[in-house]
Amino acid sequence: AGQMFGCVSLNLAAVHLEQLQVRNIREAGMEVMAYTVNSPAEAERLVRWGVRAIFTDRPDLFMPYNR
Repeated sequence: AGQMFGCVSLNLAAVHLEQLQVRNIREAGMEVMAYTVNSPAEAERLVRWGVRAIFTDRPDLFMPYNR
């Protein structure tokens, strides 16, 4: 369906994402971006799954000086 509309990515709520969904979307040729991720641990998990980008309300938590 993504190719039919020229989609290259899906922006999805992280709270509802599952690893299998991310895999299926990527296998269909699209990237996955997740919102709203305010935990570095959650972001790391999503990246391991193949999520390419996250949206956050707390960018300060992701800055190198805060780790």
